[in-house]
Amino acid sequence: DIKNALNDYRLIGVKIAIDDFGTGYSSLAYLSKMGFDEIKIDKQFVMNIEYSKNDQTICRATCDIAKSLGSYVVAEGIEDSQSMVKLQSYGCEIGQGYYFSRPLTFVDYMLWLEKNLENTSLVTRDDERAIGLIEKNNY
Repeated sequence: DIKNALNDYRLIGVKIAIDDFGTGYSSLAYLSKMGFDEIKIDKQFVMNIEYSKNDQTICRATCDIAKSLGSYVVAEGIEDSQSMVKLQSYGCEIGQGYYFSRPLTFVDYMLWLEKNLENTSLVTRDDERAIGLIEKNNY
């Protein structure tokens, strides 16, 4: 049973995320049954969040559902500050996308982090070793 396998992974410290939520085979049934640690909003809904009322509604509802289930929310595909601010207002804690950086190797990421750390606030989640970076003037 998949749920038992996921619980076994949790026991050894692995966090479970549902990726591309709202597209493909992801569904509310999975959220209810599996108890994901993170729900990642697909970039398809983030790309036009400034202009599309439907995408705004989907992102806001996803954040509300995740919070109610005790999950973190990650938004994929953030490419500008307006999208980031809007998602933060919905309760989205973590963002990914070109607004922050292009994809980097681990070594390049460590160099980027060292260079940019003084312009950011380092945010850690209590129960994880994960970090997120948020511009100081946007929070």
